[in-house]
Amino acid sequence: MNDIEQQELKKENESLKEEIRLLKKKTELLSITQPLNKLSQFLIDRMDAIIFIKDVTNDFRYFMVNQNFCILQNTPHHKIIGKNDYEIFTPDVAEKYRRDDKIAINRKGEYTFQEEICVPGQKKVILQTTKSYVSTSEGNKLLVCIGYDITKAVEKEMPAYTHLYDRERGLEKEEKEYAFILPDEVLKQGYNRIGFQSEDNDTFTVKRVEIAQKYGDVETHGYF
Repeated sequence: MNDIEQQELKKENESLKEEIRLLKKKTELLSITQPLNKLSQFLIDRMDAIIFIKDVTNDFRYFMVNQNFCILQNTPHHKIIGKNDYEIFTPDVAEKYRRDDKIAINRKGEYTFQEEICVPGQKKVILQTTKSYVSTSEGNKLLVCIGYDITKAVEKEMPAYTHLYDRERGLEKEEKEYAFILPDEVLKQGYNRIGFQSEDNDTFTVKRVEIAQKYGDVETHGYF
């Protein structure tokens, strides 16, 4: 064996040693993180909130979800983990979730908003969701999301809007009225842009928009 062959063999051995070292390090890390992940899963599965965590650096793929999230989406755990929204939901739903994710990242903090979850064959659910962009000490970038079911609270307050503001007056055939409760941080002082989109992508006309701010007790002060 000549000198050149010996040098190449030495380089291959060094490269193999480095691969073995990295593999050993990953194995040791896995042995540590697996019990922690099991403990984390155990804890979040026992929380009332709907919890899901996405890996931002890996195309927003689901890193961890709790049982409440699986029940809400009517999808088993193993069909969610490791996939992104486009691989689970319809394109329009996935696009909506991705827009919300990007808003949370751009704010570099917490993004709280209200959203409607419509799963085929199930009743509509209204969530108050907070998405937090987190960077771990290991360099991972995660989107930690926590949602609370506020459907009953919203539905309970909806009649107050309709009754006190008399929104049904003047409705013609095929016309409908809708009332939504927006989180405090949605409307900012100054210029606001409000958009409307049909769930079925049908053409529709918006005849009137009223924005009312709740002020104290409804029965006393009403809305303005």
